[in-house]
Amino acid sequence: MAFSLYPAVQGSASVEDLVSYCRSHVNYGDYDSILGASDVLSALANDRELLVRAINSTLLERDDYFNDNMGVSSQSIILHSDPTFKIRANVWKAPVARAGSMVHDSNLYSYNYAHNHNFELLTVGYLGSGYWTEIHECKPDRIQGYIGERVELAYMEKTSLPRGKVILFRACEDVHTQLPCEELSISLNLLVVPPYERLADQYSFDVTKSQITGVITSPNVGCMSLLTFAALLGTTEAYNSIEQLAFGSRHWRVRNAALEVASLLAPGERDGLWRRAERDADPAVRRSARRWLDREQSEAK
Repeated sequence: MAFSLYPAVQGSASVEDLVSYCRSHVNYGDYDSILGASDVLSALANDRELLVRAINSTLLERDDYFNDNMGVSSQSIILHSDPTFKIRANVWKAPVARAGSMVHDSNLYSYNYAHNHNFELLTVGYLGSGYWTEIHECKPDRIQGYIGERVELAYMEKTSLPRGKVILFRACEDVHTQLPCEELSISLNLLVVPPYERLADQYSFDVTKSQITGVITSPNVGCMSLLTFAALLGTTEAYNSIEQLAFGSRHWRVRNAALEVASLLAPGERDGLWRRAERDADPAVRRSARRWLDREQSEAK
């Protein structure tokens, strides 16, 4: 389950102090090394002028940052970005009770939205009483990753993130549902990012049905986007490359998408493609193939 602690830290630290510590000590997947950064992260949270300086420096750094937001959104600001970790501040507001605002705020702050992360997240309460969150635990190695898939979700706890409290949300394993905070709150986050070859899909869940409801991010998004463009443009010249992906990509999601696009680009090859896909090593691809072939047989009657 997620780890919670209250470091008794006196004094403050700078962003540079945390960056230096992370570069020397923090490693993805090593919970002890990440928890070891709690004291420095908490000391950073003791700096009550931190965000004022960060906002000022961002505004002064470039006067056209609105066109290139430099990691800034209405909810967060990136304080530092390294290849293996990021430091950011997140703002949490209580939803405003007026027409349209409740839904907008809930969507913006991901309230009542069960999800996991594909990075390790060490977070500390910086301001206010913080959000509440309900935490479930899943078994990533038992998840295939298709929408509607039933997964094992074990309820762990309901907890909050007030000022000074630290929580470590483990990558992929911890599924949490943010609940609206009661007052304006801010958290400081250390995101420990895996190497690309270990980057997993990130999912949203329906915890009442124990099902995956969506794929939030995926390391294959670039390839999937190219496949979508190829389908929209009818790029038959790319058929051979797409067919190779359909049977050679390491990820079933890419193989599935490539099969769909190859079928669109070469209708005459469609039946043969899906019959080959019936023998795929992954059950998700086999299931798609079976569904497509059954539909074809049904329409042929």
